Amino acid sequence: MFRSFELDKMLYVHPTFLGCWYRDAYSTARHLLQAQLVGHVLKDIGLVVIIVRVKNITPGNFDPSDGGVFARVRFICYAFSPALNSILKGKVDSIHPDRLTVSCLGLPVVTIPRTLFPAETVYHPEKKSFVWAKKAPLYFEIKQDDEVKFTVAELTYDSGRPIALLDIRTDQPKTEAAAMTVVGDIHSTSMGPTHWWSTNASKSPQSPSLQDSVALLNQNEIDFISFMQKLRVQSRC
Repeated sequence: MFRSFELDKMLYVHPTFLGCWYRDAYSTARHLLQAQLVGHVLKDIGLVVIIVRVKNITPGNFDPSDGGVFARVRFICYAFSPALNSILKGKVDSIHPDRLTVSCLGLPVVTIPRTLFPAETVYHPEKKSFVWAKKAPLYFEIKQDDEVKFTVAELTYDSGRPIALLDIRTDQPKTEAAAMTVVGDIHSTSMGPTHWWSTNASKSPQSPSLQDSVALLNQNEIDFISFMQKLRVQSRC
């Protein structure tokens, strides 16, 4: 889910940006934070999507080594962290005998272990695909680049570490990036490749029509792309 956070960080402003800083410190701080934090995962917060606004700036000291300045900045950001049992949609990146990996709109790689597939699923090494033989002779195939829906079964963060590319210096622990581990589950009804449940699917072994599952498919639909576009529009205001 998307949530807003109010964070407090010590920001280092390089001499290159001091002209902009003295003209409009709030706008400059927001753009620096946007460039440094958006797209990174922060421990126990999630994937930073946008810096909404800077609420307060407390001036700090000059850095005698290069003339830059420190300032403590309080700001509001939006971050995405999937809730347990929420439904997400992504694309199959790779297929392995024991798992799928799925890309999902900016999140770190999502892993779906074979133990969380439908029970009748079999791996076909010659095709490098999985087949769910639910109703013989029909079968349901999972192929690379398939769009898949899954529920979030597990979400964990590793211990935070400094973000190497950031030019943030601080008298507190550095801004920390973390790795987010997301485990997906496709064993439930209406989960898995979306073509399994599509009304437009042909009655072929690869994609049989299952019209009784359409209602389930349409429940709890999350349009991430639309949401991200709205946030980006807001960020330009």
